[in-house]
Amino acid sequence: MSPIEHVWDVIGRRLARDPRPVASADELWVDLFCCIVGDLLLYPYFVVKSNVTYNEKEENGMKEVLDRDIRR
Repeated sequence: MSPIEHVWDVIGRRLARDPRPVASADELWVDLFCCIVGDLLLYPYFVVKSNVTYNEKEENGMKEVLDRDIRR
């Protein structure tokens, strides 16, 4: 599926599940655009956060593995 087809598919699914009456597909485009922009703005935060968590796990490495095995 091409990216454009995917976007239209998402809009179609949102129209089908949205209980409130929608004025037009333009309204959904605006909502979708805001969601995409919000996701793109937050994405670097989650990448940094996941890398920090991963590095902390690597530093604790063996301790975490041993703790997990002991709890079982």
